[in-house]
Amino acid sequence: MRRPHDAIGTALALFIIAAPLAAPAIDHCPAARACAEIGVQVPAAPIAPGGTALVRLGLVQGPDDGAPGGIDEVAALTVTLAIPGLQLTDCSAPGPNGLNPSFGLGPGAAGRYRAIVQNLTCAQRASCLCPPDGTPRDDYVNLLLLGTATGAAVQPLPTGVLLDIRLHVPADATAPVPLHIFSAADDSEFPLPVGAARLSIADPQAIDRTVDVGTDTLNIRITDGVLAIGGSTPTPSRSQTASATVSITPSATPTTTLTAPPTAPPPTEPPTATASVTASPTGSATVTPPVCVGDCDHSRSVDVNELIVGVGIALDTQPLSVCPAFDCDGTGRVGVTCLIAAVNAALGGCPMPALRP
Repeated sequence: MRRPHDAIGTALALFIIAAPLAAPAIDHCPAARACAEIGVQVPAAPIAPGGTALVRLGLVQGPDDGAPGGIDEVAALTVTLAIPGLQLTDCSAPGPNGLNPSFGLGPGAAGRYRAIVQNLTCAQRASCLCPPDGTPRDDYVNLLLLGTATGAAVQPLPTGVLLDIRLHVPADATAPVPLHIFSAADDSEFPLPVGAARLSIADPQAIDRTVDVGTDTLNIRITDGVLAIGGSTPTPSRSQTASATVSITPSATPTTTLTAPPTAPPPTEPPTATASVTASPTGSATVTPPVCVGDCDHSRSVDVNELIVGVGIALDTQPLSVCPAFDCDGTGRVGVTCLIAAVNAALGGCPMPALRP
């Protein structure tokens, strides 16, 4: 029986992944090739120490290829943005949509997409953006942006500003602050922090479009930002294009107006799968590996395209047989609890079996 879309819509705000794309050497999107684009926009004028900076994350869809899916229909985007030394301006509790006043959705958000800051609070995390006393503070923001479901499909994200982030600059700050988007093309200059995610995109067909497998290059062009402090001069990043101002605009179209927006969503954190262990006649432990919820291809990881498949199953637009790994509780259907459990596996990787005597 079909379940209400609005109930699943609540669950859509609970996805963030750490995309395991690091194995082969991946290059940035070549300048001559048409790609989707993601950029960080920072204030043009330097921010005084102790002041507030409005940072914007935006997307430009790739050119229309006339076919279903592809880089012109990016429907899910996971990204970690480095904010070294900066803090959220507001650490109050999240509102009904899951975000607090440090975040605002773009002007094209209404009914189009959901956003989640996965590390806003420290629920089931060893560190976060708004930690209690004695808990480490993250120097990065984990984000997922996902088109809302309409009928049998997830909508593509709109071109333009997707999210505003308001950051406090410490009073003793002097140097420019690099705002880096982590990706599979990073080298040793940008080691991925523990608990962070590499850039990953998928289309409404639940196909991962992050990398062009024929050329081992990203299908999405990345523009970092550099926040100037006081009289400091921005220093371009070595491995990616950096700019104090990013044009989040498709070519041959009017400039996107960057206006301040509303507010967005956080995680009600999920259950952790555990390994079951039985004793063998020899006295050694036999381990039954835990089910990794959402791991459709048994790769020991959960990717953004698999999360979209899970949403399709939850909406009854795809059968459970497409990915039985989403049925975490053996009920024959995919509910919010199973979707949340898949998020946990996506962020932290599939749990390793534990041997016990």
